[in-house]
Amino acid sequence: MKKISYLSFDYLLIGTLIIFSVLTRQISCEKQNNFNSLHHKTKEAESKVNDLYCYKCDMMQDEDCLNINKTESNERLRTKCSQNETMCSVKRFSYTIADKNSTSEKKLWSLQRNCTSTCTNSCIIIGERTKIHACETCCEGNLCNVGSDGEKTNFNAYVNFATSIIVISSTYFFS
Repeated sequence: MKKISYLSFDYLLIGTLIIFSVLTRQISCEKQNNFNSLHHKTKEAESKVNDLYCYKCDMMQDEDCLNINKTESNERLRTKCSQNETMCSVKRFSYTIADKNSTSEKKLWSLQRNCTSTCTNSCIIIGERTKIHACETCCEGNLCNVGSDGEKTNFNAYVNFATSIIVISSTYFFS
């Protein structure tokens, strides 16, 4: 049996998280492009103006994204949502690593805020020793996507992530 070093495992985890990030952005774009073809709107609904504003940022590109709260807002991170984006969301990706004696505290990997047309308050946890926590929270008020306690996420958006973990893990550990 192959001896697995923690350094190699860390690289595997980072690679898997990068793949996960790319897949979720691709799925999000596909959902956004198909939204109008899946839903019919009445004339009254089409004429209603969407005046929703949300914070839009990604912690990977902007450190200010992490610390947005109700009392201290950041003007440059505000964005007007498109007509079909009727909710704001916070997506949080974190992980824990466990061994036979203990489990590490949750470590934040990524935090994203944005307008969205579909959102589900949900959370999914994948893994045994290394657990990936993907959570999403949704709200419908102006600039409501503050804080970083995303508690839930959309399961369908992360099916590809689970598949990639299985493929990468089996390739790495059983080759």
